[in-house]
Amino acid sequence: MAYITVSKYAKLHGKTPQTIHACIKSGKLPAIRKGSRYYIEADTPYPQDKRITHGAYIGVRARIKKTQK
Repeated sequence: MAYITVSKYAKLHGKTPQTIHACIKSGKLPAIRKGSRYYIEADTPYPQDKRITHGAYIGVRARIKKTQK
């Protein structure tokens, strides 16, 4: 179990340290805190983005308005 700093983890995954800190604070990414620094296990995967990204929801508000009339 090797632990790395937030900045090293961010570089490994192509993210900013601010994004990694936000994931830690929201509970999406497990980390340990020593003093004022957070450390993450080196083999911890970056959490998946669970937002809907396919095109089924393009123009959904307009379609809802049409059905409500």
